[in-house]
Amino acid sequence: MKIITIQNGKGGIGKTTTAWALATGLPQRHPEFKTLAIDFEPSGNLTYLMNGDFVNSPTMYHVFNGDVDIRAAIQHTDQGDTIAGNSSLTKIDKLFSGADYLKGINTIPRQTYRQQREDVV
Repeated sequence: MKIITIQNGKGGIGKTTTAWALATGLPQRHPEFKTLAIDFEPSGNLTYLMNGDFVNSPTMYHVFNGDVDIRAAIQHTDQGDTIAGNSSLTKIDKLFSGADYLKGINTIPRQTYRQQREDVV
């Protein structure tokens, strides 16, 4: 399993577009690849691009808050598998800061997908 994380503090540099392109393009070019696009942004833009539901389905907020197991938050869309982000994530931003926040982001998918052999974008 390989995990690709796209993160940068500066806005407008193409993080979401790059994540979407990798999540949708890798399986098209290499059918043996499975990807999971996880949206950690309150804007939900990656969720929107992945045709995910950030209103009626569990999101990363629900995962971080312990309301659902991460597997329950996975949505299978025509663009690929995704876990939604939405404005509720602003509540989580306040709980984590700096290294603790990034450690949480990098740990959750690794723990869950180690056995499932999915590539996480």
